[in-house]
Amino acid sequence: MTSLPATRAEVAPPVVAPPPGNPRFPLFDSLRAIAAISILVLHTASLSGVSQHAFYGAVLDKLHVGVTVFFVLSGFLLYRPFFRARYYGVEAPRIRDYARRRLLRLVPAYWVALTVTALALQLPAVLSGRFWVYYSFLQVYAKVDVLGGLPQAWSLAVEASFYAALPLYVVAMRRLSRGWSARAHVRTDISFLAIMGLAALGARQLTFDTSSSLPNTLAGEFDWFAIGMVLAVASVAWEMRTAEPWLVRFVARRPGVCWLAALAAFLAIGTVVQPHRAILPEFTPVSFFFDHVLAGVVALFLVLPAVFGDRAGGWPRRVLRWRILAWLGVVSYGIFLWQRLFIDKLHDWRADAVVPGSTFPPLTAASLVLTVGAAALSYYVIERPILRYKDPPGRRRPAVPRAVRRERPIDPVRTAD
Repeated sequence: MTSLPATRAEVAPPVVAPPPGNPRFPLFDSLRAIAAISILVLHTASLSGVSQHAFYGAVLDKLHVGVTVFFVLSGFLLYRPFFRARYYGVEAPRIRDYARRRLLRLVPAYWVALTVTALALQLPAVLSGRFWVYYSFLQVYAKVDVLGGLPQAWSLAVEASFYAALPLYVVAMRRLSRGWSARAHVRTDISFLAIMGLAALGARQLTFDTSSSLPNTLAGEFDWFAIGMVLAVASVAWEMRTAEPWLVRFVARRPGVCWLAALAAFLAIGTVVQPHRAILPEFTPVSFFFDHVLAGVVALFLVLPAVFGDRAGGWPRRVLRWRILAWLGVVSYGIFLWQRLFIDKLHDWRADAVVPGSTFPPLTAASLVLTVGAAALSYYVIERPILRYKDPPGRRRPAVPRAVRRERPIDPVRTAD
């Protein structure tokens, strides 16, 4: 079996609780932790000089794939409830509820982290008259603004634009596919998402080595979200089938192969595609293309074992079930937000020179400890209290089709009218 149906009873922290009536994918928590820590290590490797000078630096510099993992997870988790409702012909999440959930998830903790970091580090871009650019997630639309606030927050601006664009796609597909069969929903969605993803990849490539900021916007990054959305479609289509495609059975039984494929793609980025620090002018058109595509491949194979057969065995799933890793995933948004403050301060205080011979290990270890502490504080003081209001009180759960309420799976392929 793949992931269990929506009636699976799990008590989830409010930060990761799915919309009412939808299943939770618990292994995603640890994937968030891996992604957030990867980005932290990317920044400590860069600031300590390891990325530029150490023989393994080029590989560490490709830990930007953590951003790709976040985008794939967002595409999957946010689109799945909408597609599932259309597939089964039940009530979809309300757009206003979706908007409230996204607003509360993204904005309060970010505003606090941005304000504190800007004051502590005296960031002129944020403390100037253009502060509204960073508080409004608009920094990716001009190259001069991209790194002015929290450098890693460019990806939050892309996430915010995806949050805004997703309801438009949902409404368009709902109207277009009214009265279609379940199989038609699957085929059409996958086709449209493939076309849109390829269009984004093409637009990104056409603007290579130009002054355009498009590669750092949703228009240039949508293919990564599309990977997650296609996985969401496949997950819904196969969640109740007794006869699964061979590929799904393979992922369920051989998750280690998926993670080895992800590792191979990751090493290929750093050792073959771009064996030097990935500053944009150093890219060639070919390396620019494959750096992006292979990052998507890495994220895809990392996520697959958590989507299909998430309660099966295999060493990747044993890793993802580590309680400490899952907890780090719950507070991962704070790890993502607060890392620059501690990395920069520790570097200024020469704390990375405690261990002779290398600044990278002490800087990374100290930054991780302090950032996790700040992330925990952010979660328990800011995020968890405010996220209790993600769903309105007394809101009825969407109707769950009879097929999903049964313990024994059946084939749900039918018309959705």
